[in-house]
Amino acid sequence: MLVERAFLGSLGILGLSIREPEAVRLAALAIQLFQTGLHDEDLLRRAIIGAHDERNLQ
Repeated sequence: MLVERAFLGSLGILGLSIREPEAVRLAALAIQLFQTGLHDEDLLRRAIIGAHDERNLQ
């Protein structure tokens, strides 16, 4: 599934475990982005990583 691949790929790049609270937040975001029309796997992965990076800069 496209969302799953983008999500798991993002976790791998970010060095996050699927059990971490941040991973749960990013999973929900990935689903939301997909439901609103983001259906390109690479762009979805970049959006997930960007959301993580944005949160960590605050």
